[in-house]
Amino acid sequence: MVSGFYVESLFRLGADSLSLVVTNSTSTVTYAGPYDPGGTPDYTIVEGDATNPVGIRRTQTSTIPDGGTVLITYQYAENFVVSYQTNLVTSALQQALDDGSHATALVLAKESVQVPVDITASVVLKKGTGTQQGDIRNLADQSIRNNLQYLVSGSVQALRRSDVITAIDRSDYVSYVVVPLTKMARAVNSQVVRDDLDTLALGDAFRVDSWSNSQYATWLIIQQLTAPTDNGGGPTNEFRGVYQDDVALDLQTSAPQNLAQGNGRAYIIGSGGLLVPGYSQDLVKNHVLVSLPIGDAPSNHKYWTTYMVRYSEGEQDIAVNQMEYLVLGSVRFTYTEDR
Repeated sequence: MVSGFYVESLFRLGADSLSLVVTNSTSTVTYAGPYDPGGTPDYTIVEGDATNPVGIRRTQTSTIPDGGTVLITYQYAENFVVSYQTNLVTSALQQALDDGSHATALVLAKESVQVPVDITASVVLKKGTGTQQGDIRNLADQSIRNNLQYLVSGSVQALRRSDVITAIDRSDYVSYVVVPLTKMARAVNSQVVRDDLDTLALGDAFRVDSWSNSQYATWLIIQQLTAPTDNGGGPTNEFRGVYQDDVALDLQTSAPQNLAQGNGRAYIIGSGGLLVPGYSQDLVKNHVLVSLPIGDAPSNHKYWTTYMVRYSEGEQDIAVNQMEYLVLGSVRFTYTEDR
């Protein structure tokens, strides 16, 4: 009902004012709007906003009866309220680093790195469920994925195989999961950040005499990397590095036999192995070489490395550090029925 010169608001927000058509209650008379070419509108349009709807108001020359009932048709768009959640931890940390850094230092604070975990397993469903019944398999599969998603995603704790096995066993329609798991590993092309290499004991690294000289020695660190990688630690357009006492070494991408041409150099041996004199090619897969001055040794330093994962295979617990968090990667299951 339109009374006097009061604004009558539409029922819905987000109305397109250009689409308004105002008629009498029986739709036999169409009233002229402000955009009517006749030039004598029966009503004006009061634009709305995100919280107030569009409205109409009778004009002084309106043919709409005072107190009359009108029918208004229009198009409208649904309003969405979008909320943004920002992570202030990184910016706060960056400010703290800037305040305490040397004037010429450039220290960057970054968010944690995702560690996608691939899981493959053979699952035995409870007797009588029937593996040929697609609906049951789908329900079991969805239950397993939900449980693993809850277990893995966002976790900053080590993921153990026993935890994954328990999560699958507790899923709907599951009798048990075949152990060992077919695969539980970091995903291909994911990044391993700060993989610590233990060199505290004298036997944790061996000197490669044939790749050493009178000034510098090449050392092979015995501890294997936690994930398979490529020679050099991955593609050159990805971040890789070897660090000695938190100082980046000069990472070489070729000619590891020339590592002893200078101090503070490093080479990451990939999963294909390397012909290192005195060692089998398989033995040195996914290891690190470093150079040091004669008289020094890796046991005097702390080492860690960052590299890219070449392929995803095997079954192992997944450890994360303070700069990483877990997410669920590729998940695949095969199903049989319990006897």
